[in-house]
Amino acid sequence: MARPVQGQIPLGNYAYLLPSIVGHSNDYAVLAHGARVARHTFYPPMGCTINYYAEQGVGYTMPTGPLQHYTDTIQGRPSPTHTARFGYVAGDVVLGKVLGRHWHILEEGGGVNHYARMRAEMLRNAGRPDAPAWNPNIVVIRNRRWPHMNNEIWLSALTQEIIKTRGLNINIHLFACLGLEDANKWRSGPQAFQTATQPDL
Repeated sequence: MARPVQGQIPLGNYAYLLPSIVGHSNDYAVLAHGARVARHTFYPPMGCTINYYAEQGVGYTMPTGPLQHYTDTIQGRPSPTHTARFGYVAGDVVLGKVLGRHWHILEEGGGVNHYARMRAEMLRNAGRPDAPAWNPNIVVIRNRRWPHMNNEIWLSALTQEIIKTRGLNINIHLFACLGLEDANKWRSGPQAFQTATQPDL
């Protein structure tokens, strides 16, 4: 497990928050592997907006890896494919770790502190002369394979963890796949459970 870096805040047991470099921000960019499960939905709390950046039932690719994807895509503030607000149904999503040692690109493989690398990337982008106006908080999923702990979390549960830590009036930006998975592979509840690892999850 990567060691915590300065400014890294646990969101419960299953995620980390890397606060925005430029100060307070109500925007939370979630970088994760993801999967939809049929009929799993939730209602965003009052003051909360969920922005999805993949079509329902479709994958979301990060071919250059999550660190470079943050610089190339997220910093440019892309437009969401759809949005769910308070009072409307939102698709729940099982989220797993994408930033970490399992990544196939060599410089994002084992032996480095990926959270420190992401923090450095956030600092570097904020300090550029052409620095983008949008500098969201970054949320990443942790890899918790200890006994009695699951290694995925539902988007609905992650939303509550962010609110618990940071308060209401938040905009969640989900950069993750929304492909449908067999419901038999998942357990409903506050945390997700994956019985068999899929290559694309």
